[in-house]
Amino acid sequence: MSTQQDIHCLALHQHPFIKGKERDTPDTHSFTAVADLLPHSGDMVWLDRVNQWGDDFIEVSATPKGHPWFGDNERGVPSCVGIEYMAQAIAALAGLLSRREGGPIRIGFLLGTRKYTTHVPFFPHNAMLTIRARQVCVTENNFGLMDCEIRSDRVLAHAQLKVIQPDILIKFLGPRDR
Repeated sequence: MSTQQDIHCLALHQHPFIKGKERDTPDTHSFTAVADLLPHSGDMVWLDRVNQWGDDFIEVSATPKGHPWFGDNERGVPSCVGIEYMAQAIAALAGLLSRREGGPIRIGFLLGTRKYTTHVPFFPHNAMLTIRARQVCVTENNFGLMDCEIRSDRVLAHAQLKVIQPDILIKFLGPRDR
């Protein structure tokens, strides 16, 4: 980011996750499942549905389930994997925005997180989680900073995620057909 023109930062508002024109889903941009918006498949799709979204925010729902890689049958899903729930919410927003423009579902990367704070050691199995992501900044080369939280009856986890969706990947990997 060499100049102020290279980055467009959005102002924070009183209600950080509801900004601009909201869209309740399903809307005119039809999709049959959250999996249609993600570059994931099978058991790696952890989101259940898109609740609402706008140009710079998304709210999704997820139900933690046992997973052979990290599930704890008694206590639930370790809260450290909340970062993946957040990353999938961001990917779903990118998918919705790409579909709106007639584009393909593209691969993006989670570069890192700042201050991932969790208030619980586990997300209980079958609990209804709400994951929210709001764009804080985005650059012309698709580097973004997203403010995210996971809620149930209260905030369970919060973080800022740094993400990128480089255009050059389309040359090498191609778009995902969905």
